[in-house]
Amino acid sequence: MTTATFTPDVVVCRLAATSKKQLLQQLSALAAAHAGLCDRKVLSAIISREKLGSTGIGNGLALPHAVLEPAKRPVTLLATLEQPVDFDSPDNMPVDVMALVLGTEDDSNGYLSTVNAMSRILHQRQVQLRDAKSDSDIRSALGEPQIVAA
Repeated sequence: MTTATFTPDVVVCRLAATSKKQLLQQLSALAAAHAGLCDRKVLSAIISREKLGSTGIGNGLALPHAVLEPAKRPVTLLATLEQPVDFDSPDNMPVDVMALVLGTEDDSNGYLSTVNAMSRILHQRQVQLRDAKSDSDIRSALGEPQIVAA
């Protein structure tokens, strides 16, 4: 097993969204722009995964994720929201902190490790992330890069 340090590719502080659909559209566009992917394909993959069950993980946190065939490497995005949105979470709490993970078809172990790392970040740093007032505050709240087993 190898390990690598991990920090999100993109961070966004206080993203304005009024619905789950709008939020997923915005996150897909940001991730696609960062990775040079088609935003419609990213959104389609994320929505297909959401149809299997909400990726809301409780306590106002969500972790939408999907594997995308044209992706060359995992893409990660961490965002806080201006206002919480209903995300169909199991605990019925609206979401205000979330991470998006896109994985590649040929690296399922790396994808799963990245999803796991983002879950840890969300749970361990949720208070600091909610207190963030800027993108740099989010990066500071993340502290040291996380270790990802690959």
